[in-house]
Amino acid sequence: MSRKTLAAIAAIAALAVATQAEAKKNNTGRNIAIGVGAALATGIILNEAAKAEGRRGRVEYYDAAEEHDRQCRRWARLCDREGERWACRKYDNNC
Repeated sequence: MSRKTLAAIAAIAALAVATQAEAKKNNTGRNIAIGVGAALATGIILNEAAKAEGRRGRVEYYDAAEEHDRQCRRWARLCDREGERWACRKYDNNC
């Protein structure tokens, strides 16, 4: 969990304790604190799920052929311009 998440949970707990000690007859403050806490927890869960979905979505667009071409261009450049013999061998063997 991130620091913001922990701080939010601590704030909710403090609010719940403060409102619980307020009055035994009137539980309105406690109920409001529970509602705010539930809404905040739901928001945090949805945010983390959206971030995970965003990371997962990037992998779907991976193109192996495009990556192979990019790597071949890199080896050709290193072989021609830099004179790297290992890059020439890689280019000859794989491209």
